[in-house]
Amino acid sequence: MIFKTAQFFPYFEWKLFLSFLCLYIAITYTSILITKRIGLGKYIAGWLLISWVTVLFTANIIKLIVYTFKIFFNVDYLFFTAVIACVLFFFFIRNKKILFIHKANKFINIFSFFLLSIIFITGIINARKENQHASNKSYGNIPIMQHKNDIIWILLDEYAAPAYMNNQLQFHNNLVDSLRSKNFYVFDSLASRFDQTIYSLNALFNLDDSIPVSNYQYAAHYLKQSKWVGQLEKQGYSFINLDFLNIGAKEKFMNINMFPDNYTEKIFNNSLFARIANKIKRVDEKMRIDNYNNQVILELTKAEQQKSSPPRFIWSHLLIPHLPFYRNTNGSMNPKYIVDPFLSSKDELSKQYLAYISYANSIVLKILAQIPDGQQKTIIISGDHGARMLLPKDDRRRFITFAAIYSPEMDTIKLKQIKYLQQIPYHLH
Repeated sequence: MIFKTAQFFPYFEWKLFLSFLCLYIAITYTSILITKRIGLGKYIAGWLLISWVTVLFTANIIKLIVYTFKIFFNVDYLFFTAVIACVLFFFFIRNKKILFIHKANKFINIFSFFLLSIIFITGIINARKENQHASNKSYGNIPIMQHKNDIIWILLDEYAAPAYMNNQLQFHNNLVDSLRSKNFYVFDSLASRFDQTIYSLNALFNLDDSIPVSNYQYAAHYLKQSKWVGQLEKQGYSFINLDFLNIGAKEKFMNINMFPDNYTEKIFNNSLFARIANKIKRVDEKMRIDNYNNQVILELTKAEQQKSSPPRFIWSHLLIPHLPFYRNTNGSMNPKYIVDPFLSSKDELSKQYLAYISYANSIVLKILAQIPDGQQKTIIISGDHGARMLLPKDDRRRFITFAAIYSPEMDTIKLKQIKYLQQIPYHLH
C-alpha cells in the first residue's frame, strides 16, 4: 500500500488507507495465530511476505515471469502456486534441519522497513520535483480559430510511419495513397516526443510540453488537466473524449483498468482482487481491448454524423494496431493472435502487425467515407509512436510515427516545418 501510495500522493485518502491497513493487519495477525497453533510460527515471515506480494501484485508478477523468464503461469492458480511453493520450501528446510531459518524473520522485517522507507522517500522526492515542474511550465497558446470547423482526430496506437514500413518491412501502405487522393497531407516520417502512449499524449495535449515526468501516474494527472482542451473550450469548442484515458477532465469513454483514477482503484490495480472482481463482473480479460476498439469505432461514427451548433473536437483513440493483434486483414478474428512479442518470432510479429495495419486502414477509410461534409472539417489521422514491439529499446525508430492532416485552410508549407507530432495543434489553422 505504501508502494502504490508513493507513486502518486494526490490520490491518497487517509480513511481508505487506514481501512486497508486494518484489514491487512487483521488478516496477517490471524494467519500468525493459525500457523503458531500448528507449529509453523517460525516460518511465517517468509511465506506471508510472498503471499501478500503475490496477491497485491499479481499482474506485475505475471509480467515479470513472462518477460524475464518466458514462463507461462495460469493467473487463476498463481496464488495457489505460491502457497504450494512455500509448503514445499518448508518441508525442504525441515528435512535439511537448517536451524537459522527462524532468525530470518528479523532480517526480513529490517529489510522490509528499509525498502518501504526508500520507496516513500523516493515518492516524496518525485512529488517535490513534479510540484516544481508544474510551477515552471510555460504552456504555449494555439492560434485563435478563424474558421471554427469540427476537428476529428483518429489516433491509431503504435502505427509506424510510411518510411519505416517501406524500408524496414517492405510494406507499401495503401492508406497513404488513398489519403493523398483525398487531399490529405501525409508525413513520410514524423517523430513523437516519446515512445510511450501516456507520455506522448501528455505532451500533445499540454501543447508540446517535452519535459519528462516521474511516472505514468503524473503523466495521466497532467493529461487530465489538458491545456489544449481548455484553450479550445474557451474558443467555443466542445470536446468529445473517446479514449480509455481521462483527457481534459472528461470522463473516460471506457475504463479498461489501465490507469487508475482514484485511490481505491490504485490499491487494487494489478492485484488478485481486481481479477476476481472482473470475474464477478464477467469481464473478458482477453477480449476487453477488442471490445473497446469496436465501441470507439461505433461511437465515433455516430458522433461525426451528428450536427452540432458549437464546433466540436472529437478525439478517438484506437488500440489498433497495438498488441494483441486480434484481427486479420479482412477484420475476422485472428485464431492465434500474438499477445506477448517476446514469445514470438520477428517474422510472425511483422506478419500479424501488417495484417492489423491493413485492418486499421479499412476502418479509417470507412470512417472517412461516413463523415458528412468532410471537406469542411479538420481531420487528423496519426499514431502516438512507432512499432515498438519490432525494435529494441534504444532504437530511435520507436519514436517515428504516422501522421496525416486535412483542413480546408491548411498551409502545406507550414506543415512541412513540423518535426514532432506534438507540434500539430499549433498548425491546424
